[in-house]
Amino acid sequence: MNKDIVANNEAEQALLGAILINPNVLSKLDVTGNDFFLVRHRFIFEGMQTLKATGQNIDILTVSDNLDRRGKLKETGGVAYIQELINKTPSGLHADSYASVLRDCAKRRSIIETAGKMATGAYDMDKNLEDTIASAMTDIVRSSAGTGGAIPISEFASELYDQVEKAAENPKDIYGIQTGIMDYDNITGGQQKGDVTIITGKPGLGKSLFSFQMCCGMAEHEPGAIYGMEMTGLAMVRRQVSGMSNITTKKMRSGRIADGDWPSFIQAVEKISSLPIFISDASDMTTTRMRADLARLKEAYGISWFMVDYLDLFNDMPDQDINSRGTYISKQVHGIAKDLNLSCIAIQSMNKTGMGEEHKGMASLSGSGKYSFDADNVIIMTKVSDNIIRLTWDKHREGELISMELVKRPGFPAFGEKARDSSWSDK
Repeated sequence: MNKDIVANNEAEQALLGAILINPNVLSKLDVTGNDFFLVRHRFIFEGMQTLKATGQNIDILTVSDNLDRRGKLKETGGVAYIQELINKTPSGLHADSYASVLRDCAKRRSIIETAGKMATGAYDMDKNLEDTIASAMTDIVRSSAGTGGAIPISEFASELYDQVEKAAENPKDIYGIQTGIMDYDNITGGQQKGDVTIITGKPGLGKSLFSFQMCCGMAEHEPGAIYGMEMTGLAMVRRQVSGMSNITTKKMRSGRIADGDWPSFIQAVEKISSLPIFISDASDMTTTRMRADLARLKEAYGISWFMVDYLDLFNDMPDQDINSRGTYISKQVHGIAKDLNLSCIAIQSMNKTGMGEEHKGMASLSGSGKYSFDADNVIIMTKVSDNIIRLTWDKHREGELISMELVKRPGFPAFGEKARDSSWSDK
């Protein structure tokens, strides 16, 4: 390993030699020409890829001929160097290990390059610092995730087959992250990683309450994070504990808890404390800071989901108009969910059109139209009666446009399902 350059010449040679020994391994490698530091190795690897794509054998003679036709044979060291690659390969069976070393070096070089760009941007006072950080974080996530280049459709077809075959071994209707709301899970199959679900509705219907309740349900199965820019973390937890313990928030705040209620209160506090949920209630949160925090939490704790309350409260581009800000925020949140493979539940306010009596669907979302365009699911929350709330899917990327009803518990900040909690319903 060259400590000044971050490259491994021996691993590059060994990988190329392993391909010459066993050409079949080439189709199994997650490596591109750009992962090679030495240009001549990059030329040789690209020649091998061309031979494979055109159905030709890969050996010393065909690789040398390809390089010669491209005018690169002399630059790479000639036929003698191609032969030398085989001689310098410890084992033709360890191609995956050599490829892993290459990818690691390539990622490190990418991070070093990104750090340089960040430093340059930080010194340039005319550049927007948040844009510089966001761009750097995106580059780092992409370099960590893999090559990101276009691959044959057969790769996705193969992945789909493997996924379906594995699912068939243990068929189940809820194949995503369960929320604990059975009707919701049956409609969605659970929250799906990489998807963004937007929940909107008039003020006072319980968007935040319902979303937090779902998060607690998801935390029973997968860890996650909540970014609450509207409410404090304490208020969120207080409301959830109230619903779990059947003790009103007023009693909690006043301290007038009956002796007989303490066991329920303590049990609810212990239950919520055990959930793998991480909460930030910073009111000045930006999508850049959230991406960095989510990347940290995924690396350290393996989180699978996050919730945002709500999109318009991000502090990105504060000097821009609402549509420009919304377009930027929507793009960033969608990119975070996709790049980090996390399920996202995002709350968004309604515009004046949505405040009317007539159901306007996705047109009700406040801010940029990109919110509804980028989202995988858009759910409209409407009031049916005093305790009945309807959820209507106005966009469902991989499902039907459908609705379900919830029952809001009288006197408590909690929702149940109408069909299963009829005792809470309006008569």
